[in-house]
Amino acid sequence: MRVPLFQRTLRPALRFGVLALVFVCMAHTPAAAQNCSFGCTVVYATQDTNQGTSCFSLNSSTCSSANPLTSHVSFGLTVDFFQPTGQTFGSHSATSGTCPGGVCTGNSFFDTGTMSNPTDYYVTFDGHSTAGGNLNAGSYNYFCIPHGAGMRGVLIVDPDGTTVSLSRTAGPNPSIFGQSVTFTATVNNNVFFSSVTPTGTVTFEDFGVAISAPLTLISGSRSFAISSLSGGVHSITAVYTPANGNFSGSTSGALSHTVNAANTSTALALTSGTNPATAGQSVSFTASVSNTSGTGVVPTGTATFEDNGTPLGGGTIALDGAGHAVFTTSALAGGTHPITAVFNANSNFNGSASSVINEAVHDFTLSISNPVQSVLPNQTATFNGTLSAFGGYSSTITVICQGSPPATCTGASVPLAANAQNVPFTVTASNPAVANFSFSISGSGVESLTHAVPVTLSVGSFSFSQPTPSSVSAVQGSPNDPSSPITFQISSLGSFAGEVDLNCPSPPSGVACIFSNGASTQALTLSPGQVINDTLVLNTSSSVSVGSHPVTIQATPVAAPGQFQTRSVTLNETAGAGPASVTLVYFGPYTSQGWPGGPAFTYPYPSTAPTLVGIGVPYTFKVTAVDYSNYNSGGGCTGAGACDDSTGVQLLISFSEPVTIASAVVSFNNSGSDNCVTQSSTATLCNLHTITYASPFYKEITVNVVPPFGRKVDAFVMVSSSVPNPGYPSCSGTYANNTCTLVHATTRTRPRPMVRAGQNTQNTNPK
Repeated sequence: MRVPLFQRTLRPALRFGVLALVFVCMAHTPAAAQNCSFGCTVVYATQDTNQGTSCFSLNSSTCSSANPLTSHVSFGLTVDFFQPTGQTFGSHSATSGTCPGGVCTGNSFFDTGTMSNPTDYYVTFDGHSTAGGNLNAGSYNYFCIPHGAGMRGVLIVDPDGTTVSLSRTAGPNPSIFGQSVTFTATVNNNVFFSSVTPTGTVTFEDFGVAISAPLTLISGSRSFAISSLSGGVHSITAVYTPANGNFSGSTSGALSHTVNAANTSTALALTSGTNPATAGQSVSFTASVSNTSGTGVVPTGTATFEDNGTPLGGGTIALDGAGHAVFTTSALAGGTHPITAVFNANSNFNGSASSVINEAVHDFTLSISNPVQSVLPNQTATFNGTLSAFGGYSSTITVICQGSPPATCTGASVPLAANAQNVPFTVTASNPAVANFSFSISGSGVESLTHAVPVTLSVGSFSFSQPTPSSVSAVQGSPNDPSSPITFQISSLGSFAGEVDLNCPSPPSGVACIFSNGASTQALTLSPGQVINDTLVLNTSSSVSVGSHPVTIQATPVAAPGQFQTRSVTLNETAGAGPASVTLVYFGPYTSQGWPGGPAFTYPYPSTAPTLVGIGVPYTFKVTAVDYSNYNSGGGCTGAGACDDSTGVQLLISFSEPVTIASAVVSFNNSGSDNCVTQSSTATLCNLHTITYASPFYKEITVNVVPPFGRKVDAFVMVSSSVPNPGYPSCSGTYANNTCTLVHATTRTRPRPMVRAGQNTQNTNPK
């Protein structure tokens, strides 16, 4: 018959992972365990009657198949080793863990000797063990005598599982930065029926980062107060670390906590310097930031100093430990500056701004509108300037020339009222010689304020060289030799730039100065360092008296007309041998004049009744130009050189009304290059080049025009040549080089007949 050795009395303990098994040598006599109640486990010593084997077993009748028997018990629970008969304990040992007193022999956990029969031998971990102590978590070996190998066992004491509960036990949520908040962690033993309280430490963490040192549990719990949580949302946990291996570690669930930023106020004060200050003077402003939320924490962060809302350069300063920031500057410009300090918000503190300190800075400005000037020697340059005051500054400003100014430089004394703007002043400067000056115009006033503006003055002039040759000859009525004109140079000196005008003031009567541009005056524009070569030809008329005549040439700078320069040449005038040529013009063909006797000319052309032409009908007339020098004064050339060809002959035909010029051609004695060019509806120019004083004497031009309807048209003919025509009428015109002859004729169209109904259109009778 089987004897039951073990009866499990607590199934709920298994559901919590707790199996308390402690082994002791017991007699083979079956009996019931004594005094083993809730949370207690019984182990039997028995004999399997079928097998005839002694053993430790988990029931009262059958031996365990495992030898040695391995059993688990959770730390802190009780196991009853039921001993129905007296039995002697043998030696035993620990493979891990710790026995009370440090060994597992002698009067410790398993005592040797004989127990009474029947008896309960309790092993417990809550302080009431009959064997005299508790076992820490670990593994223990044991056996009994005299049962030998069949009576062996292994006891494994498992650590108790734990859980951590976390709560906020003081302080609000949300809290304000710097406000104290208390969190409490309680470590619970998860083993059912166990009365052992976990020991060890608990560490409080925020998002997994420790915010406390490991804190020793007091009766299984510990509180932690903190006031340094930064502004924002926090995830607080408590991490339990056991004191030994009797308990397992655990971590609480996360507890969310919000910290709001503390409110602040900012005060601003001028702590160094004056108000008003002088430009360039150092001033210091101190911002004091206070915590107005009552948490007592001094604000940290930065303050930015602003001028009228604009951050000052380098004006963002970190607060010191007292919540102060100091900004020092000497760069405030003249004027009034609304200075404020702004505490910059961060996660722990809300921002705030101070009230305004209006810092006035005394200063003035000096400006020159025309700092670069060029003048001639002894010519005065005027620099135009203005002064403006700022920040309530007022003073009399003394304006002077500094550095290396020209020989004469005159400043000014300018009263400048508080905050006056653009008060004008002038500085004049001049120098007697060509030179360049770089200097400054400086203004100084009270409070040792001085400002200067750099300026430059270039004093330049021009050089007028002596004309070459200094003496020329001309025949009455002729120029000096155009192939060898008078030459000279106009040169820029220094930085001179500008216009120089050339002319001959008050020349001898009958003498005309013709410069290289073909006119009696010439404007030259010089650049700095430029040299211009020029020429002059003296034209003389027949009225110039024979002898030497001084001719003055004057060069005048437009910028300073009074600083003109003059040079002189001598004109030696000699008597001529008579007219070189006489060029005449008349209306009519050359064949009607009966050359060589020629007609007697009357100027202007005799006024006759207008020639009538039909509407749209071309009107043809002829013009003849004649070299009459061979017949001057009643006949023949008188002396060698008295006669000459007419050269450079031009003929201008003009009309008093616009006409249609059908054609104009040189119809007789055309040299091949002679031509007529229509310039407009009122003018045609014919280039006849040369008319010889010997046969054939003349050139004929045939003109075809269509006069306008119903208008009278006067035709004028003007001739000119490159040699003079003395003794004949002069005429002013574009094409008159010296003298010319002028004739005119008149034509008009017939009236258009008025045609009545039924009238013959061929009837031209206007009535």
